[in-house]
Amino acid sequence: MKIDSCQYLTVNPLAVVPPSLITLATSLCEYYGLAQRSGRVDTCLAGIRLFRIDGYRKYSPQMYEQGIVIILQGRKIGHLNQHQFNYDPQRCLLVTTPYPIVCETFASHEQPLMGINIDFDITVIGQLVAMIEAQQHSRFDSEGSCGVATTQMTDRMYRSVEQLLEVLHDPLDAQVLGPSLIRQLFYYLLHSEQGYLLAQYCE
Repeated sequence: MKIDSCQYLTVNPLAVVPPSLITLATSLCEYYGLAQRSGRVDTCLAGIRLFRIDGYRKYSPQMYEQGIVIILQGRKIGHLNQHQFNYDPQRCLLVTTPYPIVCETFASHEQPLMGINIDFDITVIGQLVAMIEAQQHSRFDSEGSCGVATTQMTDRMYRSVEQLLEVLHDPLDAQVLGPSLIRQLFYYLLHSEQGYLLAQYCE
């Protein structure tokens, strides 16, 4: 039995991407020196990286580590064997097994692709899984999966991401407030359509 896997999607299946995400992403790129170039940098909070790509890239192989990829502007298509993953501001990517994924990036100089990578924290996720399963008196499904999937963003996820982007502008804010916001985001992801995949990461 899957634990309320579509609970939030049923309530709000068409969550609206907040316009503030692009403003915050642009501001973060300026803060971390990515405003005029493509690249990826560590932020002031361990386990979170900011990336920016200012042009179209066709079938570029990339090594994806375990974590979440949240696109704030632009979109990507990932190819893994027979699987294809479309992710953009409305769908984030979950990777529970490291894979070399061939990606096609849709971006331009005027509208660069911007996003963040968030590493998984097995301790935090494990605690959340235990709490949810104890409350629901059932366990997450162990469905077959290639270890990579996309899931729909919800209003609750957007609010967590917005607050996280805000605190990443200040090292002290990030250290004090960031961990709780990441924990909150993990919690919402566990209730998403692919929540079982995140739960499997802790097994």
